[in-house]
Amino acid sequence: MAVFFQTRQQPPYSAQISSYVDGGSPGQDHSSTIFPPQGGFPTGDHFRVNLVDADDHSTIYAQSNEFSIKN
Repeated sequence: MAVFFQTRQQPPYSAQISSYVDGGSPGQDHSSTIFPPQGGFPTGDHFRVNLVDADDHSTIYAQSNEFSIKN
């Protein structure tokens, strides 16, 4: 899987923030450190994090609720 950060605000914004994330096996921590894209995350509303197929980014396996990033 890959992790994408996107917004539907204008102008639209999308950035891959992790690639080939592995869920591990049962009993493992299942956490992953995600670093912001170069230049940091933009501020605004209507952001989501999508877990997508690493080779086909149009296949979304999981999607967060919308959230805002404030200064």
